[in-house]
Amino acid sequence: MTTDPKDYWENIKPVVRGMPSYNLKEASCRIKLNQNESPFAIPEEVRSEILSFAKEYAFSRYPALLAVPLAEKLSELLKVPKDWVLVGHGSNELIWALIQAVLGRGDRVVVPVPAFALFTHYPKIVEAELVEVPVREDLAFDVERLLSEAGNPETKLTLLASPNSPTGAALALRDVEHLCQATRGLVLLDEAYFQFAKANALGLLADHPNLILLRSFSKAFHLAGMRVGYLLARPEIAGAVSKAKLPFSVDALAQTAVMAMLARQDWVDEKVGYIVRERERLFQKLGKLPGVRPYPSQANFILFRVPDSRKVFDGLLEQGILIRDVSHYPLLANCLRVTVGLESENDAFMKALKRILNK
Repeated sequence: MTTDPKDYWENIKPVVRGMPSYNLKEASCRIKLNQNESPFAIPEEVRSEILSFAKEYAFSRYPALLAVPLAEKLSELLKVPKDWVLVGHGSNELIWALIQAVLGRGDRVVVPVPAFALFTHYPKIVEAELVEVPVREDLAFDVERLLSEAGNPETKLTLLASPNSPTGAALALRDVEHLCQATRGLVLLDEAYFQFAKANALGLLADHPNLILLRSFSKAFHLAGMRVGYLLARPEIAGAVSKAKLPFSVDALAQTAVMAMLARQDWVDEKVGYIVRERERLFQKLGKLPGVRPYPSQANFILFRVPDSRKVFDGLLEQGILIRDVSHYPLLANCLRVTVGLESENDAFMKALKRILNK
């Protein structure tokens, strides 16, 4: 029997067949400022610990199920019960597991836009009803409309990030609290960049049983290549999400690396302080350029608007500097996003940007 390959393709859900992939164009550049990574290498002693562990570890054995030792360490450091902590293969896995555990076809999910791309990508795959709430003209959250949409009795989940990516705007803690009080659904607050911000919502967790916090070791802890994140929630919620998460998803080397970095919090804090200072310096410099509008950020990146984003992006690329073109996001026409790097990288970026604008 001869079968047209197209017949097999039609087994894929129509909604997935019609969706674009979550993608990122790779480019080899001398200065890479496009993915909000840390510009710092991990300490040499941490690298040595990882290598020593690798020499002795029996790779034929599975890692700890659900990364229990790491979850226990986070419980101790954050002073939350250990069954409130769920570790995953990066925060992306935990977002997907939460959506799998909560949403089905037609279920209502509220997302501010622009937002982290997976906040809108994943709900479409499960065919949820996606309610998008545009940010204000200044790119701050439209809190009143978020309260209204989250407060709809049909809303099962509200997905937020604070600071938000790609805008850098943060939600006030009182607004997070009001959102939790306004909705019968769950509220996910992604705090991937919280170390660079003025506040975080850990103190709200105990009083708001529908609040879920999500955190990452990719940014402030310099471990983007290891893919580790964690979720904080009431045990009933954390336990339900764990059922939708892949077992043994956090490998042994990654767990070792995170434990080693957690023991060096002072070093981490020092590097975060450097990034915050550089962010403010870069923001001031961008604001002095004619035709450039930078937006205030509490993350490790800055969003800025230019007269012609394609010309600027391509011009920087020609000079060996890669940033992120976010001009296709809702409300972000002609916007670009630059990760805060080392002082020398930031200066090289500014010099190249001025050269392009002067043309």
